[in-house]
Amino acid sequence: MNLEHLDIEDYKFYKSHPFSCSYIINNTEQRLFVKLDKSEKSNFLFNNLMANGFRRNLDHMYLPVCDNCKSCVSSRINMFGFEFSKSNKRVLRKNISIYHITKNNEIDLDRYKLFIKYANNRHSEGQMKNMSFEEFKSFIYKSPVETRILDFFDMKNKLIGTILLDVLSDGLSAVYSFYDPNLNKNSLGKLMILKAIMEVKKLKLDYLYLGFWIKESQKMNYKLNFNNIELFKNGSWEKKELVIV
Repeated sequence: MNLEHLDIEDYKFYKSHPFSCSYIINNTEQRLFVKLDKSEKSNFLFNNLMANGFRRNLDHMYLPVCDNCKSCVSSRINMFGFEFSKSNKRVLRKNISIYHITKNNEIDLDRYKLFIKYANNRHSEGQMKNMSFEEFKSFIYKSPVETRILDFFDMKNKLIGTILLDVLSDGLSAVYSFYDPNLNKNSLGKLMILKAIMEVKKLKLDYLYLGFWIKESQKMNYKLNFNNIELFKNGSWEKKELVIV
């Protein structure tokens, strides 16, 4: 990791016990993690670790450090030279009637109801579908870093999608998104990423961080549907050469 500007001794890093991997069947996972708070010093840590392939979850940053697996690879979209592909433009045209509003941490029960509907449909095998409203509020709203929420609505002003974005010094990070699973034909997941890209451009920042890409996980394939994708490998960001149409 390139952390020469950071005094690591000021922070306590921990390594988790092995646990069942959420993405690759029969694999175990271990994580290196460090806790964040709302201090300026902690915000500097957050930005530095994001640039070195870490990911935020609730109040801590983590990095998979599995002994026999290196499948989790951090990904981001570089705005320099980025262009919307033909398929990106089709998604935008298809959803021309959908609008979004940028909000901060304003608690909304409709978001929770949509999240549970999404979790039951897309992650029925996991525990997220059992999340209480209080747990959801902690998950979405209690962030130690600056966040933005983009809510997406249809023509009847019904909430159909939400994406949570962390604000970094060099970009935005797509932390989590959920949407109405009955609208699969609208490609709402891709739409929200495209709108997040527009937010990054509007803020004149450099990157949209997408979290880990895992080749073996079909759920992660959407991250390769965008131009100018970079992957964090061997301590540096490398552009992945793709032909996106």
